[in-house]
Amino acid sequence: MKKMLLILLVFLLVGCQKTETNPNEYSAYMLNIKGDVESLTEQIYDMHTGEKVNFEVFEMGYYSSSNYTCRFDEKGNPLEIIELTPEGEEVVTWLSEFDDNNRIKRFTAIFAGMEEFSETAFEQGEDDNVIVNNNIVRGIQRTIYKNDIISETLVTSTFDDSGRVIRVSNDVEVDGLEGYPLYDYNKDGRISDVYWYSEGEKDCHVVIKYNDKGYMSNYRYIINPMNEIELLEFDYNYDEEGNWIEQKITVDGEDLYVIKRTYQYRD
Repeated sequence: MKKMLLILLVFLLVGCQKTETNPNEYSAYMLNIKGDVESLTEQIYDMHTGEKVNFEVFEMGYYSSSNYTCRFDEKGNPLEIIELTPEGEEVVTWLSEFDDNNRIKRFTAIFAGMEEFSETAFEQGEDDNVIVNNNIVRGIQRTIYKNDIISETLVTSTFDDSGRVIRVSNDVEVDGLEGYPLYDYNKDGRISDVYWYSEGEKDCHVVIKYNDKGYMSNYRYIINPMNEIELLEFDYNYDEEGNWIEQKITVDGEDLYVIKRTYQYRD
């Protein structure tokens, strides 16, 4: 359940103008995509055997799977993300709609083979009590089963004056939150640290560094209270546009995975 919450929360943060400095971490800008990309696909392989595999990593405050396709609108907002098995079968489809400010307006998850269950991750409210101002946006997160709402939660996203998200929180149980992230940024406006809190205590800390092309070069995943540290390092090959097409992943000094990415450019 916590993995699902982590995945859902990221989609409360996404979406800004592709041609400007986009502060949210899953926009085309924050993915550092160059050129007018309509969609991309990622497939991960075992570096030694070449076998297609799964690799989930706690990245930027949420779990991320590296077998997926993503379709962007002309502003760089991710309209559709389809998570896949290594064999290419659909697992879950994430559909997003955006408001005039390119902040998430509505988000729905559709699970393959589970037609009776759907998760509406977020829907902005339509009155002043829910959309507070340019710095605070509130909306409702719902879980729906057989067309019945089985849970409903008020979620608040807080942004700084530059439009960068600094916190996402669940306002229902203030003293017993299942989890919420806090974000810090480097001088280039990219996420440098993510602090994840659970029940008021720091649960984990992700430290992210970037190479000279603006792609992640490494990050440390620090789990509290054991202070367990996992270090991931990344090396890239690029296409003619300067977008990476191959990412080699080293985990704690061991070469383990290769992610291959393909792009569909607009004409």
